[in-house]
Amino acid sequence: MQQRRIALVTGANRGIGRATAYQLAVRHDMHILLGVRNIAQGNSVAREITAAGGSATVHQLDITNPRQIKQLARELTERFGRLDVLVNNAAILLETDENATPGTVRMEAVRSTFETNFFGAWALTQAVLPLMRQHHYGRVVNMSSGIAAFQENDAPGEMAPAYRISKAALNALTVSLAAEMRGMNILVNAACPGYVRTETHNLDAERTTDEGTDTPVWLATLPENGPTGGIFRDRQRIPW
Repeated sequence: MQQRRIALVTGANRGIGRATAYQLAVRHDMHILLGVRNIAQGNSVAREITAAGGSATVHQLDITNPRQIKQLARELTERFGRLDVLVNNAAILLETDENATPGTVRMEAVRSTFETNFFGAWALTQAVLPLMRQHHYGRVVNMSSGIAAFQENDAPGEMAPAYRISKAALNALTVSLAAEMRGMNILVNAACPGYVRTETHNLDAERTTDEGTDTPVWLATLPENGPTGGIFRDRQRIPW
């Protein structure tokens, strides 16, 4: 019998992260580590997954906190001995960034955004890569955004510049890390879920969470000959 895969999803307490964790647990029979800052919300997600027949545990994780990253990597090693899937979903979009431009956005907002959206994701990925290398298997999914695909946007200077550029940096990391991992059965890709309607956000969006999670879940479950180093929307590679 194949051993159940272990997946870590950050920002798993709500929205796309919550839905992705649920899909991987219930539809793909993975044990999910819910990386969350809010333990109470994480426990709610874990109960929902368990009630549907899935398996999940809650782990305190602020990806801007190096000590918490090290602690979680240590728990992974001691309890499971491996990590098969990492979904870097945790991200922030600050109110002071939403209507700013590159020429006006406050640098405090830029630094805070990059700490979570880019540096935190990078640090966590580095912390768990040794486990993936050890077992010659890994799927890293970086949650990106279509507004970070500058070749597709007519006005790349408008709207949330700190968020957009942090996601563009994450795309660049995706491509670079995929090249480093080539031949190791560690596939690294980025997913653009689109403008998704969740239980508390984007209530006017036409895309459901099931539609939004389709691409990240697909990337998290790719076969050995699957794509790597790409940015994907609706399972199609897009320019970045």
